[in-house]
Amino acid sequence: MASVHEIQQQVFLEKIHYAASIKQFEAKNWDRMIPTDRFEMASNSEISVYIFENGEFRVSDDKVYKDKNLVLELFNLLKTHIEPFHPEFFQGYDNLVFRDHQVISVMKLEQLLITLENMGDSIPNLNHELISMGKALERGENLKDYLKTRRNSWVV
Repeated sequence: MASVHEIQQQVFLEKIHYAASIKQFEAKNWDRMIPTDRFEMASNSEISVYIFENGEFRVSDDKVYKDKNLVLELFNLLKTHIEPFHPEFFQGYDNLVFRDHQVISVMKLEQLLITLENMGDSIPNLNHELISMGKALERGENLKDYLKTRRNSWVV
């Protein structure tokens, strides 16, 4: 079974690969088309991006597809301009972003549980506090509010 970190890396690579597949919407016969917009890549002003009214685009330098940071920058730049022409494609990417957020949440939970495991013996009231918190959550209390209230009641 893969670790959470390996899954996060896999999802990140899937996002890069998916973002790079935006090339499928690059104009083939762009020499006969007039762009409606022109942008320079923020991280490399030598690379221009031309947007056409049919939802296609053209990049002045194909090296953008060889660098993961440029790919993501291009994808984000194009999203606002060509998403209305290709909504299913961008929904696919949004699904990967959602999956990435889920993996990050699991990573945070895993880190919290590891911390609890490592610190459990050194905190005498930890079991009592966790049981109390569980009961509060079962009653429908908000976790942040509960923790704030508990923190204010701790006496040193």
